[in-house]
Amino acid sequence: MTVGDVQVQVGRSAPFTAAEHARASAMADLVGDVLRRAREDSGFAVSAGRRIGDGATPEYFTEGGSVSAVIEGIVVGIATVRAPDEHEPDVRPVTLRVDPTFQRRGIGTRLLVEGARLAHTLGAREIVLTTRSDNQAVLPMVLAAGMRGRIRMAADVLTVRVPVRDLKPQRT
Repeated sequence: MTVGDVQVQVGRSAPFTAAEHARASAMADLVGDVLRRAREDSGFAVSAGRRIGDGATPEYFTEGGSVSAVIEGIVVGIATVRAPDEHEPDVRPVTLRVDPTFQRRGIGTRLLVEGARLAHTLGAREIVLTTRSDNQAVLPMVLAAGMRGRIRMAADVLTVRVPVRDLKPQRT
């Protein structure tokens, strides 16, 4: 069966019944619909029928408080530097999203670096990344960017605070 864009094969010693096949197919369709809606809601667009940018190097653009990764005119990732909290005026939260089709290609790492540089130019001493505690991508991404941060996990929330004062200004 196909779940989203992935072919999945499940086997067992006893044959599957027709009802099990029907349930599995319905579940795969449901997951595919949820993934499509999530992609549409995220603001990312990928051409139907082909993957955009196979082997292409993204271009990075800074506009206002955001850095975008663009391949063939399509935004595939974005880092947004948000306004500071009134209690910590030199700490900027950063939101980072990469289209699932383009994850694990270094785009998030580059967006993190460029977003941190942007935050530094906006007067930040630190950036804060907040995610679910089961997000296994955030810590390797921070380390791959050559950054070190303070990690805090509370309940199901992971927070990473990264100093940016030693970063070089954003590239033009």
